[in-house]
Amino acid sequence: MTFTSDHALFYALGSRVVEADARMASDSRVVDANAPLGGWAVRVFESNADVVNGLDVDVSGRCLAACDDSGEIVVYDARTGAVVKRLRGHDGCATAVAFRRKRGAESELLTTATDCRAMKWDHRAKTVPVRTWDARSVRSARDHDRAHSGAADESSDDGGQRMFNPPMLHSVSAFEGETCAENAPGARRVACAACGDGTIMVFDADLKAVASSSGKKLSSASSKAPGGAFRDGRAECVRLGEDGVGGHANAATCAGFVPWLPRGDIIVSGGADRRLIAWNWVSVSTPGDFVDDPSARASGVVADLPLNRKINDLAFVRDSRRIVVVDTGPKVTFIDFTE
Repeated sequence: MTFTSDHALFYALGSRVVEADARMASDSRVVDANAPLGGWAVRVFESNADVVNGLDVDVSGRCLAACDDSGEIVVYDARTGAVVKRLRGHDGCATAVAFRRKRGAESELLTTATDCRAMKWDHRAKTVPVRTWDARSVRSARDHDRAHSGAADESSDDGGQRMFNPPMLHSVSAFEGETCAENAPGARRVACAACGDGTIMVFDADLKAVASSSGKKLSSASSKAPGGAFRDGRAECVRLGEDGVGGHANAATCAGFVPWLPRGDIIVSGGADRRLIAWNWVSVSTPGDFVDDPSARASGVVADLPLNRKINDLAFVRDSRRIVVVDTGPKVTFIDFTE
């Protein structure tokens, strides 16, 4: 579900996407999601072949993207409902899609799926992904620390408190806050995905390649790349919670950047472990050289709030600086969030 203006609402209904006029709803009335065109529903998009799991509208409001259980992403003309492009590349159910808000990259979108992969696409140029990140093999900042120091992998030493599921990706989000001098370097380049193994994968969507295991660079990294973990090109991502100590004890189901914090450095995630966690991903990436001792890298957790039910999704209300949490129960929870 996504809003594109004060009243235009898009939501998934089975294999369809409905554009609705929120002005037809009120606090005192429950709106029928199956209402016919002419009332609450303004337009219906019906070209997805299977159940739609995620959708997003680009910054111009002209394109709608919807991903479904078949693994396909359908890009529509949001004004007419016509299909602009069909994107195929995922081997599992496509779980989420997000258009980028970076200037010059308005036609690019990010997707995630149960095949454990995140993909970047340019729907104006190609029908195949521009770049792929596989959560099962992607090289993280902590991986580099271990290789650099020769330390053994101790991430599984968690006292049995954490469940290790496959890192299927359940959500994807890009930083959508206002750009300013206080932004973490390259904040518009960064995206995050919630993983089934309980971690949050933070990656630079504009990084084309990383260094080989020998340390030889395969590509030059821009000085605008976010954080030390990406800037020198030796890591593809930062994995929040991969140390097995902090973070989620079960699958992470959703994650997003807090849009009203000017540095773009805080991510909030929800999980099947009934917890809402706030992370400072920049503190984990370390602005500078990699650390010699992997255990010295910060966990990044700045707040941890236990809730009563498994969390399905979250959203941010900028004006009131609140987080909206949807869980497995019948209620929607609003949580105040300030620095």
